[in-house]
Amino acid sequence: NTPIKSKIQQKFDRLWAQVKKKQKRNDKLTLEMDELVQVYNQTVLPKEKEYEGPLCALIEKLITFYGRKSLAVWQRDQLERWFTELVSQLDQYSPEKAEYYASQFDQAFADYKGITLQDLKDNEANLEAEIDAIMAEMKHSDAQKKSSNSESPQEDIFGYDDKSSAAHDFSFEDFDFEPFSEGAFQQSKPDTRAGQLINEKWIRNLFRRTARALHPDKEQDPIKREHKQALMSELLSARDNQDVMSMMLLYNEHVDSNDLALGDDEMVSLCSMLESQQYQLDDDRLDIINQSALHASLHETLYAANKKTRDKKLNQHLENVQDDIDQQFEMVDYLRNLTRLKEALESRSGRFEPMGW
Repeated sequence: NTPIKSKIQQKFDRLWAQVKKKQKRNDKLTLEMDELVQVYNQTVLPKEKEYEGPLCALIEKLITFYGRKSLAVWQRDQLERWFTELVSQLDQYSPEKAEYYASQFDQAFADYKGITLQDLKDNEANLEAEIDAIMAEMKHSDAQKKSSNSESPQEDIFGYDDKSSAAHDFSFEDFDFEPFSEGAFQQSKPDTRAGQLINEKWIRNLFRRTARALHPDKEQDPIKREHKQALMSELLSARDNQDVMSMMLLYNEHVDSNDLALGDDEMVSLCSMLESQQYQLDDDRLDIINQSALHASLHETLYAANKKTRDKKLNQHLENVQDDIDQQFEMVDYLRNLTRLKEALESRSGRFEPMGW
């Protein structure tokens, strides 16, 4: 008969299942985001590069219109914003062309203002120098405030250097290791009583109890010995990295719970740690999504929980890109004269009309 578990054991099992589920979710998301990046580079990016043609043609049109004296101030402002958006988009596919057209626009701007291109560059350099001076002053002021209120620097909570662990031969001498920092694990647990139980002695006992069950020398079967060799490597890596939760995962999955059962107080402590671990895994998920601007954009536009939906979103995105390219070419044809430019600027101004308050 299956023994009836205590409430704290049931809570621990539930939290542990949730942690493993979230870890599996994150591992799956990592693989899927890597796959999305590959799909983008192989399929989407070549299609998006077709934007170059209409973007360059449209940018050239805007530059030729910029010096027209009949443009109102707001119209010229809208034209500048439009130009900036187009060059920013072009920069994603051809930085060289984007830089070329930016210099062409600078020349058109200088001509309109009646100054030389060198004068324009000097004015921009002076403005940047003024901004840098203001930022440096603000930074200096903030540093002074922090210096007056700062406490003594905190030492490394683990007291370890960054040296990687060497390969292990799995002798029982491996059971002795440098002490964990007790405070490092107490920081993430709001329950003071629970935090007191997760200390150096407790962690050492956890490691030894798990290592005795996983040690490959106890296995005669070569296949089982190889499996335990891999598990022991995971355990030693978790120990060297001060990763208590990974040690607990190995303990919970591979140690006979009837023979090496944890006490209720230990279970309370671990439940507190598991709850904190869930928050960390949620943060890790956001880090996976936002590891780069490209990852964040792909997650928003192309990601879905299943591959069928991802493929559908990919095909829809490719169709949207083609439609947008066609519209860009249509706009190039539309801007045949100044009157039509003003109509287009009026339309853009309406799109960005501020709220009426």
